[in-house]
Amino acid sequence: MFHLRDSYTLLPNSIETLAKTLCPHLGSKGSIAHDEVQVSSLQENRAQLLDYMELDISLLGDVMLRAKSIYWTRYNVDIGVCLTLSSLAIKIYRMKYYDQNGAYLYSK
Repeated sequence: MFHLRDSYTLLPNSIETLAKTLCPHLGSKGSIAHDEVQVSSLQENRAQLLDYMELDISLLGDVMLRAKSIYWTRYNVDIGVCLTLSSLAIKIYRMKYYDQNGAYLYSK
């Protein structure tokens, strides 16, 4: 099964910052002047743009795998089933801190 998710709804930060924080060994994603990209120059800058996009996608994949590993290890939660940071937080809260019988916060 194939799922598309918006990483920003779970990890609201730039890929550059997330990569530096979660996967510093991968290095920087580089940059392009987005405001200078024109339809007329796409073919001429094709190689540079494709390299940038490939690295961007690769970093995002590694960041998401690292985040997934962290949340699984700490909370036994798969972030792939959560659409937003709020849904992830409530899932962790219910699993770890909510007592259905008394509805009190407690520490496990």
